Amino acid sequence: FLPTYHVYNFLLRVSDCSGALNAFRGDEMKKKCIMAASRYIVICATKPFEFGIYAGLPCIRARKCTNKGAMNGPDGPQCKACFLVRKLKGSASPMVWVKKWGTICMKAEMRRLDPILAVTDIEDARCLLRCQDKFFRPDGITIKAEAKAQIEYYAHVLKLQSAMPTSYSVALPDAVPGADSFITQFAELYKSNSDFSDSLVVALAKSLVCQLVSGRKN
Repeated sequence: FLPTYHVYNFLLRVSDCSGALNAFRGDEMKKKCIMAASRYIVICATKPFEFGIYAGLPCIRARKCTNKGAMNGPDGPQCKACFLVRKLKGSASPMVWVKKWGTICMKAEMRRLDPILAVTDIEDARCLLRCQDKFFRPDGITIKAEAKAQIEYYAHVLKLQSAMPTSYSVALPDAVPGADSFITQFAELYKSNSDFSDSLVVALAKSLVCQLVSGRKN
């Protein structure tokens, strides 16, 4: 799905230049990545590009954008600065940057409702924790807090389910039920594992924290 774009109170320049990349034209994955990254992430000031708006949707534009689309680009009219930024390669490339962070942010959204949490999900969550708060927008701070809660929940439940005689069935090795799934199954697990009641209550609390930090309620 295409995440809803929220207009925040930060400086976004609007012009007839379409930027280096934008969420108005191009393939769907690129659009989704730009939408997600612009909602959650602040671009480091050392990067030669920044977020802007084109056709009412987020774009990535050169910091030296002239606001005038004097040449035709893949996503629309471009100024020379945005044209040159789009051509950058490797770690300087806006395409590489937005695909990386857009994907990380979209995965964070999906983890909220995933029926299981696997090792790869926790690795993705740790990527968010390695990033300083100054590089997150307000919604980004929320998904970072969710990631921390998910990691703590995962570690506790993984250890717990290996010890319980009756556990939640998951299809992948070293995976645990997602927080929502655990809450749904809690009563059955509690009845079947009376010797682990205290640990199960702790797991329930950790699963509820995963919901609460995102502002959700079961």
